[in-house]
Amino acid sequence: MREHLRWFAMEEHTEQTVAVQEPAEKPDIHFEPVQFTTAEFLLQIVQGIGIALGLLLLGVMEKVRNVCFRLLDRLNVKPRRHRRVSAFPPGKHQRPRPEAGVRNLRAG
Repeated sequence: MREHLRWFAMEEHTEQTVAVQEPAEKPDIHFEPVQFTTAEFLLQIVQGIGIALGLLLLGVMEKVRNVCFRLLDRLNVKPRRHRRVSAFPPGKHQRPRPEAGVRNLRAG
């Protein structure tokens, strides 16, 4: 058992020394950014402002939603009970069901 632990410790130690000795190679990368025109630059700024305003609006709507739900909780307003949903609301008549034994002519 001890030999196994020694062997495991030796492997761990050798892996650490090997990792330290390897030099990190950095490839030569020449990066030249593309310069924006004035119109492209202004468009990027307007787009960034639009995204920021959209996220701000989303945050404000979330805050309003949280305030409304907390108010409803304080007032002890229960959620609506789920009524059975009908595909035929009041005033709309149901289609007549085909009688047993009568073939549907549209189906084929």
